[in-house]
Amino acid sequence: MQDIQKSSVGISSAATDLREDEFWAIDDVSFKVQKGEMVGIIGPNGSGKTTLLKMLNGIFWPERGSVTVKGKVGALIAVGAGFHPMLTGREKIYINGAIMELSKKEINERFNDIVAFADIGDFLDMPVKHYSSGMFIRLGFAVAVYCESDILLVDEVLSVGDLSFQNKSLRRLDEIRQKAHAVILVSHNLEHVRNLCDKLILMDAGKIVFMGDTHEALLNYYDLMRRKKIDDSEQKGSLHEGFHHSSGDILFTVSGIMDQFGKETKRVRMGEPITVFFEFETLKDFDQLYFTVGIQNER
Repeated sequence: MQDIQKSSVGISSAATDLREDEFWAIDDVSFKVQKGEMVGIIGPNGSGKTTLLKMLNGIFWPERGSVTVKGKVGALIAVGAGFHPMLTGREKIYINGAIMELSKKEINERFNDIVAFADIGDFLDMPVKHYSSGMFIRLGFAVAVYCESDILLVDEVLSVGDLSFQNKSLRRLDEIRQKAHAVILVSHNLEHVRNLCDKLILMDAGKIVFMGDTHEALLNYYDLMRRKKIDDSEQKGSLHEGFHHSSGDILFTVSGIMDQFGKETKRVRMGEPITVFFEFETLKDFDQLYFTVGIQNER
């Protein structure tokens, strides 16, 4: 707030000098996206992914360095953002289209496609305050992808909605890429980024730690998350239940133990039967899989 007040009266806020407990949300990040590319941005929570997208969209500007964007930008960063509750779905289509610099004629030409994609049926002329979260998502995404911007920024929208909508959205993004548009996709869904993106940017603590081939970036991501788990366990004094390690081609999602009654638990006594369960995703085909389980005494 102090920086805003100083800037409003023409006084330098010295924003490049960090105060106590402050940190750079984005630090020394540099990359290019070419026409026709779909670039994915991945990383743990708090790594700066959404902040970076907001900078690309012009919501705020960097304190140092610059952002150069050539072309019209369309963004779906916060699903439902700017949807006034009393406006109807029809009105929101025209308003959002106008924000994306489309003429009324251009919106009319795309209107039926947007409505069909959003699949909001009889709710089109109803205030959006009556929409479910799924309807919000479908309408916002439909407007964004049918405005055909030169650059489309998408943040996590593919992780919500039902499976049918997700599949339809994936196909539409692929169509956009084939028309030589550029797409930047932020997602925690590694299956989506692996199937869609030409390259990935892996971020951590506001920095790029890897940029390049999708498969190699995912291996680096798994290694990063594994090291974070190990560091977290060491800070707690012991490896916690659910810790797992793999060759890098397997991603464990859920793991744990159940007691003799089938109830999930964290500790068992000597001599008691247990069941170990886990879910995992493989990044390549395997002829055989081998798993080991280690048990550690409570300290």
